Amino acid sequence: NAILHALAQSATKLTSANFSGCAQLTDDAVAALASTCAQLTSVNFSRCARLTDTAMAALAKACAQLTYISVERCTELVDFAATDLMKACARLASVHIEGCYTLSDAAVSALRDKGVKLVGWRGFVPFAQKGSNVTLSQGGAVATRSSGSGGTNAVAAADESLSAGVHCWEVEITKG
Repeated sequence: NAILHALAQSATKLTSANFSGCAQLTDDAVAALASTCAQLTSVNFSRCARLTDTAMAALAKACAQLTYISVERCTELVDFAATDLMKACARLASVHIEGCYTLSDAAVSALRDKGVKLVGWRGFVPFAQKGSNVTLSQGGAVATRSSGSGGTNAVAAADESLSAGVHCWEVEITKG
């Protein structure tokens, strides 16, 4: 956290940052970064398990230029994180939410309805069944499926069409 505070003070023109796996990263450190690095467009907080909606609110408030954020496996985030980012960051194009099981379908739907590319996987299978188009891709292979009537699971159908047993896809869920 001390290093991040120092970085925030000296790198005010920072546009991209990767803190993936910094398990001890705190909301206060992210707030310090956000307050001085307003030009951030891309930030990765994957597996920063201590971060809460407070960090996302600070980021949303100060970093309106964000186009990409990864909060993969940030298990303390709830709907306010998605709502704050969606409202304040008009350019937000992609959010990595794999393993964020505390986000509700409503929050994920709001991001999707705004046109944000949602990168994630198994946590959103029920969401993807509700009138969505699903695109899975990995190493150049791509499959797109639409959910059908009777609860057809578009994620499972796209996954099965590419390669049974491989579940490391990038997934994009859009309105049906």
